Amino acid sequence: MIKIMHISDGTLEKLLTQSKRFPVGDIAALKEESTRLHKPMYRVAIDKKMFDDATLTKMFADYSGIPLVTLDPKEIQPEVLNRIPERIARQYRAILFKIDDAGLMHLAMEDPDDVQAVDFIQKQIGVNTRTYIASHDNIEVALEGYHANVDKRARCRRKLPDCPNDQPAARIRHPL
Repeated sequence: MIKIMHISDGTLEKLLTQSKRFPVGDIAALKEESTRLHKPMYRVAIDKKMFDDATLTKMFADYSGIPLVTLDPKEIQPEVLNRIPERIARQYRAILFKIDDAGLMHLAMEDPDDVQAVDFIQKQIGVNTRTYIASHDNIEVALEGYHANVDKRARCRRKLPDCPNDQPAARIRHPL
């Protein structure tokens, strides 16, 4: 089964309508099939290959006004990533990917509307946080950085290539 962000049927219906990529009849048929199968609309839509995780995440970002970010795990500094313990990052599907010069912490989440998760993470790292949305797949790849950074730190201690640098950790796309 494909993993994807969870979106309520009502919100998904609004996303599909707003995107203008899906005819009203297709949305109504999706809603009907969802009811008949007793499955959430997003799951039926994925099964029918109407869109993928990245497309759904972009539609949600456009709808909600939450900036969309595409993380590059190789460019996330280990000391930034490790400000959130791996267990918590996995539980809440959240990656701290940058701390700017002003001390603002940039946090990517699969579900930035999860108020409880945001509150919990802010208690761990502080409230000076800007929250972004990232796709499930992108968060999953970034979470692997917890294991990659262990190897990268060992390589740097031995003065081998691939030491962390000062590259930007993500491409941020602000909704229009």
